[in-house]
Amino acid sequence: MTEPPRDTMRSVWGVFGERTAFTVVVVLTFACFAPSLTNGLLAWDDAGYIVDNVHIRDLSLDTVGWAFTTFYCNYWAPLTWLSLAVDYAVWGLNPIGYHFTNILLHALNAGLFFFLCRDLLRAYVKARGPGTGGTGAGEFLEEGNIVVCASLAALLFSLHPLRVESVAWAAERKDALFLFFGLAAILAYLRYVRNEPAPTGQRRGPAVFLSSPVYWLAVALFALSLLSKSMLVTLPLVLLILDWFPLRRFVFPGAASGVLLEKVPLFVLSCIVSVITALSQRPVMVTLEQSDLASRSLIAARAVMGYLGLTLWPSGLGPFYLRPMTVRALALAYAMPVAGLLLVSLVCLSMAKRRPIFLTVWLLYLVTLIPVLGLSKVGPVSVADRFTYLPGLPVSLLLALGITAALSRGSRSRAVVIPLGLAIIGMLLAVSFMTVRQIAFWKDDVTLWTRAIETEPQMVGRPYFERSYAYALRGEFDSAMADIDKAIAIAESKRYNRMFELYAARARIFAAKGNFERALSDYERVIDDTPNPEKAGYYMERGMLYRNQGEDRLAEDDFRSARMTLGEH
Repeated sequence: MTEPPRDTMRSVWGVFGERTAFTVVVVLTFACFAPSLTNGLLAWDDAGYIVDNVHIRDLSLDTVGWAFTTFYCNYWAPLTWLSLAVDYAVWGLNPIGYHFTNILLHALNAGLFFFLCRDLLRAYVKARGPGTGGTGAGEFLEEGNIVVCASLAALLFSLHPLRVESVAWAAERKDALFLFFGLAAILAYLRYVRNEPAPTGQRRGPAVFLSSPVYWLAVALFALSLLSKSMLVTLPLVLLILDWFPLRRFVFPGAASGVLLEKVPLFVLSCIVSVITALSQRPVMVTLEQSDLASRSLIAARAVMGYLGLTLWPSGLGPFYLRPMTVRALALAYAMPVAGLLLVSLVCLSMAKRRPIFLTVWLLYLVTLIPVLGLSKVGPVSVADRFTYLPGLPVSLLLALGITAALSRGSRSRAVVIPLGLAIIGMLLAVSFMTVRQIAFWKDDVTLWTRAIETEPQMVGRPYFERSYAYALRGEFDSAMADIDKAIAIAESKRYNRMFELYAARARIFAAKGNFERALSDYERVIDDTPNPEKAGYYMERGMLYRNQGEDRLAEDDFRSARMTLGEH
């Protein structure tokens, strides 16, 4: 029997190796996050998105219409709402179903990222050809090493504890969903690029992409990603960075016009969704008076460097990070990140010719972070673990490249490669252990906000307020009262401008404990301090309390006041 050609053997091994690697990545990721199947649904957003969301309880055309036309919870995320409606149709309000879907999507994202890394690494190796300016890297990336590197990158991304918030929190379905379609869109785009005719002496028409079905598949997948969450609005810039390196599509004469023109449909989609997102989130937008542009920029710089630090050393992760709305002076805590950001940028720029991979990864990291840096401020949250779900991809690939290079160089000596391989396995096990531990913090609201109090030991009122509500739901009113009193004391010391919300929460706890006198006293203060038309709701609450006490006349007076308050607005 004639021996098959060597390249055929390599191809067969490559397909088998890729399928095995994909399966291992998906299975390990699912297994690592499986403990979240025992977690419940939280009062924090899970209640609004799932438990109390009557719109997802009927999987019909009306639900589809609602999903596409509503700004529910200040979000426009039609596919996310529809995916939750599918889960409700199958599971009802059983938490297992929602967590199972999140874990499955995350595991599939890890598998898609493996294929994406494989394709980018092959392009990376190809970019080392003559006339490329000497990238000087990638010589260790033979076909087998590419599979190893891509697998390692996928696992470094998917098993990291920074992913827990996006996966173990049922309400963050939108993260797993947008990335699933986003990764598929980039893979389709890379296939479109591979199918391009090789450049010849004749110039290609700049609009040749219009006749490519694969290109339009990428556009359609991008649209599905945006319909899940608007996080990937910067995809056109991401693809342009990849076009520069490792795809090197700008090196041929006349190529730039076609490369730029094919991004126009993507930019149009991004602009449309950005406008819709801004409209949906307008009620929670923070004004420049509340947080000026200089403060936002400093906070953003600190976040950029902080996420890198948490990627390398994921310590003290929690659901809530205290960040000021304004920065009055360039303190060391903000000066150092700004200096670090500038230094990394300058180093990557100086290495652009010899090692373009570093500038590519740095630009991808920055561009994918833009939507969540708080430059257009939405709400009080400026830093969150879930914001790394997309930017964590390029960083994971670069780390995997470095580890694979070390493995390749050490492979000549068994005395080096065995300890190095064991160290890598140990690192993945340690990361997985931290992830499983982090998942446990998301078991219920009390556990979650206790963790927040532990990770933010400063005087922060929000975690105490949230834990008080969680205790009240459990019927543990003494614990709830202790926490709401702590939250009120902290808020008063900081001159919080919506104290009525905290006193209303305490009034409800007093009422639940049967202390109607103290409850009515708090409601009196709430109604005096609350602006219209929010005051109407508190009139209704106090009216119900009066009615439960048999004070029908006082109850009717409050109901009448509520109607009058709403009538004025």
